[in-house]
This record gives sequence, C-alpha cells and structure tokens, in this order.
Amino acid sequence: MKILFVPNLIVSGLTDADRANILEAAGPGARIVEVKDKGAQRRELPDTDVIFGRVAPELFSVATRLVYYHSIGAGVDSILTPELINHDVPLASEKGEVGIHLAEHAFALLLALTRGLHTAIRTPDYELREPIRVHQRELYEQTLGIVGFGGTGRAVARRAVGFGMRVLGVDVERASSPSPASRRSGRPTASPTSWPPPTRW
Repeated sequence: MKILFVPNLIVSGLTDADRANILEAAGPGARIVEVKDKGAQRRELPDTDVIFGRVAPELFSVATRLVYYHSIGAGVDSILTPELINHDVPLASEKGEVGIHLAEHAFALLLALTRGLHTAIRTPDYELREPIRVHQRELYEQTLGIVGFGGTGRAVARRAVGFGMRVLGVDVERASSPSPASRRSGRPTASPTSWPPPTRW
C-alpha cells in the first residue's frame, strides 16, 4: 500500500513515531511517500492507494488506484471537484475535531473586543484607560447568536453558557430541543457530539 503524505500548515511533517504508527496500521508492505509540489503529486498519484493531506484538485483524476482520501483539516470544499464527488473513494477529514481550539480562539477575540484590548494594543497610552473602561462590556446576560451549530458552534455555545450568556443557535439541519434539565440550568447535559442544538437558552 502506498500512502501519499502531503504536508500542510496543520500537519507539516511526520515524526518517526507517527510514521511507525501509520505503517503498522496500514500493514505489511506499506510505505509513505512525502510530496509537496504539484509536479511531485502528479508523478506519485497514479499508483497511490491512500492520500493523507490534500492534493491539487485538478490532479485528483490521476489517482486511479485510490481507495481512501484523508484530507487534513476540517473543511473539504476546496477539493470537492465533480470527479471526487462522483468517485467511490471514502473522503475523511477532521470535521468535528476542531471545535475546541476554534471556540477558544473565538472567545479570545470576543473578550479582546469587549474588554478594549484591541484599542490598548493599537494605542498603548495609559491615558486611554478611562475611555477604554467606558466602552467595555460584560458578556454576562448578553445574547450570543451562533450561525452554524455543528461541533464548533456547540463548543462556542458551551463557553458562552459558562460566561452566563443566553445562546441562540441556528443551523440548516433540523435538530431536537434541549432537554428540560439543560433549559432549566442553562447548561448542556450531554456530550458535545450528542448535545442537541438549542433554539434558545
């Protein structure tokens, strides 16, 4: 089995331990070939069995032996060509596994804005402390709207509830209402993957 590894910002390289684990899972005779540029991808794809990373979308059709495609990162829209959509190869990604760090980043930005850090950093002047305080806002009892209530949206909602916020979440997929216990307490009562998207808390 030939595994084509295409490094990116998320997985820029494989440690020796990573390589050993992948090869052990793949079975006897497996090998990993690392490629970075389109020319190398074009040369290596015809006899590739597994892609780990992302290849240039226009080169996907060259991978005639492909049995599995694991795109590194959550979104796959940039590689969804008609050829890939109509192909039988399973496509996997990190969707649902990136919610924690994205939610924490979202709250870091939200807190920076509501506490005036953006002004303090851009204009580091002690005389601005009072004007910054005038415009500060607390998150407690504010309403947070979340458009898209997948893994990341739910992770943001959990943090918002921790700050005492009211959460309104909308999603294109229909979901059940939160349990009566979570409506009363304002806290989710299940794991992130099974926590039903609330219409309101």
